Amino acid sequence: MNLRSAVLLTTLLLAGCSSASMTQVHRVNALPVPIVTADNSLHPSDDTLQHYYQDSAQQINRLSQSLKDDYLRDIHGEDVMNPHSEARQVFAALTHLGDLAAMNAIYLQQQNIQGLEVINRELVTLARR
Repeated sequence: MNLRSAVLLTTLLLAGCSSASMTQVHRVNALPVPIVTADNSLHPSDDTLQHYYQDSAQQINRLSQSLKDDYLRDIHGEDVMNPHSEARQVFAALTHLGDLAAMNAIYLQQQNIQGLEVINRELVTLARR
């Protein structure tokens, strides 16, 4: 195998590993941020509301920390500004998780059990993949 073939093979292997490792980032970015109108006829208990809220908040925090640990240890400023870089995609995923966290808090404040359940279900589904 000549040098050119070896370099090409190495590049292709690294590119393949890179895209495979970004699967979780792509899944987070693909999660919908659910907008669910509260059904005022339902009166869930505070314990039920807190359960869904806290479970989702913990999952969001775990995912955020995992993304930071896995992808943002050795980034450079130019990586953040490059729209095609992995770092930029990871920051988009972290922003998306922040949006989910904000909706989770709003649904808790509104006592919107359906909204809390939808967010929790999406996160549980993501965790199982």
